[in-house]
Amino acid sequence: MTLEERIEALVKLGDTIKLDQENWQGLMTVAELHNPWFTKENVQQMLEGIKSQFLNKASLEHFCSAYDINDQGKKIGLILAGNIPAVGFHDLLCCFLSGNRSIYKLSDKDSDIIPYLLKGLCDIAPGAEAFFTSVEKLSDFDAAIATGSNNSARYFEYYFSKVPHVIRKNRSTVAVLTGDETSDDFEGLADDINAYFGLGCRSVSKLCVLGKFDKHAFFEGQKKYLSNIHHSKYKNNYEYNYAIFLMNKMEFFTNDVLIAKPSDQLQSRIASIHYQEFEHMEDIKAYLQSQEDQLQVVVSKKQIFDRVCDFGMSQKPAINDFADGVDTMTFLTNL
Repeated sequence: MTLEERIEALVKLGDTIKLDQENWQGLMTVAELHNPWFTKENVQQMLEGIKSQFLNKASLEHFCSAYDINDQGKKIGLILAGNIPAVGFHDLLCCFLSGNRSIYKLSDKDSDIIPYLLKGLCDIAPGAEAFFTSVEKLSDFDAAIATGSNNSARYFEYYFSKVPHVIRKNRSTVAVLTGDETSDDFEGLADDINAYFGLGCRSVSKLCVLGKFDKHAFFEGQKKYLSNIHHSKYKNNYEYNYAIFLMNKMEFFTNDVLIAKPSDQLQSRIASIHYQEFEHMEDIKAYLQSQEDQLQVVVSKKQIFDRVCDFGMSQKPAINDFADGVDTMTFLTNL
């Protein structure tokens, strides 16, 4: 398949994503049965993002125009994450667009959505089938991209040491509050925190606050996610963390759905978020700089970090928003 044919097939795949139709409703039901964190609402949000951002003809053509795509046909071993629905689709997309073959291992937590998307692609363009091979264990590959925890990254570094590789570790997302935020900003921040139950690396887990933390304005913006407490897994995490914080006599605030706790740590527990107050903006900039290798993106109205997005946008990555700031297409087209 030529690059033009691959792009056309992807655009046609996007055209088939009509989430009100029975087949897509069925997929969302099955995904939630296999992984209760993958609610219909979360799967729908991801599929809508894939359709609008990744399978848009103008976006695909503009994206590919920045690279020298020479269809090397290399075999790329992929270990896909499964923390949020279809999060590994972008790596498969990049391999396909770059003319390389994906030998991929799915996460046990996300075993329905990606195969469904790839089957749809191959039904549209049978030639695409040669670009994708699902395996239980990776072998016989020319390069690798693996996503996992800090612990698994050490294993990946050893296992893939003899081939070119990209290894992704734990990353966190921070929001910067200056006191100038509007009610719309706080509602957008609620999406940044709560979409996918906060399980993604682009989910805000910490607030860097200039001055005093405005608890009232913050929790006012969180009202749209009060229903999260009715999700059994989320509720169990909330109640467990609430009990732990209470027994340890930690300072915290809550709206009975989300816990806000002062902390200098980046990563927070499910159903909780950390905040840290700073006296000067320069202190926040210095803090972000010191944590640069741990950050995925920063939510801010000011350009105070290399990878910044506006409130409400952290969970809506564009096709060129690469994980960990590592350009996957450059890696794949320069092997």
